[in-house]
Amino acid sequence: MLLNRPGGWLEQALSNLTARAQARFVGGSAAGGIVIRIAAPEATEPAAVAQVRGLLARLGRGALTAEELALANRELARAELESSLDPRRRIVELWRGAGPPAVLDLNGLRTFHGRLAAGSQAVVYVRSRQ
Repeated sequence: MLLNRPGGWLEQALSNLTARAQARFVGGSAAGGIVIRIAAPEATEPAAVAQVRGLLARLGRGALTAEELALANRELARAELESSLDPRRRIVELWRGAGPPAVLDLNGLRTFHGRLAAGSQAVVYVRSRQ
């Protein structure tokens, strides 16, 4: 939530470049990851990747604040409420026996961010054919 929102971490990290980025969480709670797609002109790609890696390094060092955590929890609650209005989702959750949504805590999120170290990152460059 804090990565992708307007004015969020990714937008701030790339504010001085002609680039944009979008993060997506993949996998599950046992083996999940983040895929960050960066769209930038070829000339600014290395700088954009460096900026995003710098953001991940700052997060890994514990840059998340309590205010940002509160914002993330508010955004998650809003998204959860919006999603809960879909009857198909409610049926699936009833079938799965899903409990209440989790609330993010500062230490847990900082632990997760700590796992975003440079050694666990892979950069893949994909260029479209023109």
